[in-house]
Amino acid sequence: MYGALALAVAASDDVPLIDIDHTLWIQLGIFLLLLLFLSKVVFGPYLKLREAREKGIEGARGEAKNMQQGAAERVADYVARLLQAKQRGAEGRARLRAEGADREREVLTLARTETTRSVDAARASLQQEATKLRAEMASRVGELAAAVARKLLGRDVQ
Repeated sequence: MYGALALAVAASDDVPLIDIDHTLWIQLGIFLLLLLFLSKVVFGPYLKLREAREKGIEGARGEAKNMQQGAAERVADYVARLLQAKQRGAEGRARLRAEGADREREVLTLARTETTRSVDAARASLQQEATKLRAEMASRVGELAAAVARKLLGRDVQ
């Protein structure tokens, strides 16, 4: 008896878990319709938006990179021009200092020459004056000696 019962239970296990019938085709159709609808309405626009966003980001990155390169070039140009201006300024300063030193030497030489000429003229004038006064005094030496002796002795001396 147990054998018949085992055959009955074994026969009931032959029933398939999923029946493949017309409902499978309906579910497949609904899935394909939803897939088509969602790809057109949701997934397509989402993917286009995402692609546009990535292109925009990449474009902005490229533009930023170009701007950085341009800024670096402008900074390098500015630094080069600044160095050139500093060099020109240093050369101009050196040239002006040299011109100033030359002019100073010229002025000092001229002043020394004029001073030497003035001093020589004054010495010559003083020499002439001294010679003239000595000659004048030589004629009056006797007279002055008598006056000094008179003062010292308090009487007339001959």
